[in-house]
Amino acid sequence: HLSLKRFTDDDPNLTTGARRDRVKHPWIAVAEIDPSGRALCKFCGALIPKGELRLGLWLECHKGYRILSTLHEKCFWVHPETKKIVSIDEITFHKELEDDQIERVKSSFLMMERFVDTLEMGKR
Repeated sequence: HLSLKRFTDDDPNLTTGARRDRVKHPWIAVAEIDPSGRALCKFCGALIPKGELRLGLWLECHKGYRILSTLHEKCFWVHPETKKIVSIDEITFHKELEDDQIERVKSSFLMMERFVDTLEMGKR
């Protein structure tokens, strides 16, 4: 089972290869333009069209290796692991994104954050 932020960077249970992998892929989440149109959304299973904004979660396996899980923009916000993102700074924005795309992601993050906070308040 893949999970976001399963291990901390200094976790002694990480293998040497997983530590190397974390250096190569230090991100938690990424926003980018799909370059080919061949990526499948790991949430709904449909293709992500070429040139469309896609988001990705760097999920970790039980050994700590990171695997990119690409998602449609709308699927990203309902993926259960997305709720583990605690700051907009954990989303890396690629340089090819337009300002309006970046603002859309930031706005969606703030809406998700408020929704999660509301759920947490209801549990008390």
